[in-house]
Formats: sequence, structure tokens, C-alpha cells
Amino acid sequence: LLQQEEVGGSSPSRPPRQKRAVRIEVCSGNGDWVVEQAEASQDRADWIALELRHDRCVHISRKATKMGLRNLVVVGGDAGDIIPNRFPKNLASHIYVNFPEPPA
Repeated sequence: LLQQEEVGGSSPSRPPRQKRAVRIEVCSGNGDWVVEQAEASQDRADWIALELRHDRCVHISRKATKMGLRNLVVVGGDAGDIIPNRFPKNLASHIYVNFPEPPA
């Protein structure tokens, strides 16, 4: 998986940052949607799966690793804190919130 400094960056196999979108899914759950999106856009976008529950973060990471995805990083924590306080402004071109549910 990507290291934090690689999100949106460039490498020999990827175009430079200015040509790659960074997209965030908030409340990624079991990761089905974000993994599917990352797989479909490997050559043009980097993805961040943001999930509160640790077990779900591990599940998404394992799924992405098994699929060999290099454009997806999983971040565990509260989106209400992480997005405004931990991510640089204008990091993401898109932020998706799909079916959030309160933690159990």
C-alpha cells in the first residue's frame, strides 16, 4: 500500500501529482466500494479510505494488498478530526460519503 507521503505523488509507474486526483471515501466500512474504485482508476487517481473502526481498516488493507493495489491508503480515525486537522487543504479532488453508520 502507499505510504502517506506517496499519496498523490509520482513514481516511474504513475504520472506526476498534478495529473493524479486524490479521492477520499469517508466511512469506508468493509471497503468494497473504495477498493473497486481504486482498482478501476489505478492509472489516474490515488484513494484514501477513511474508517473509524480498526477491524474494518485491517479488512480494507488486507483486501487492497491481496489485489495488489498501489493507489489506496487506509487511514483509521474520526473523519471530523482528520480531514480538517490532519490533511492539507485542497488535498482531495473528491470526497465521498457512502452509507455511513454510527459505530457499534
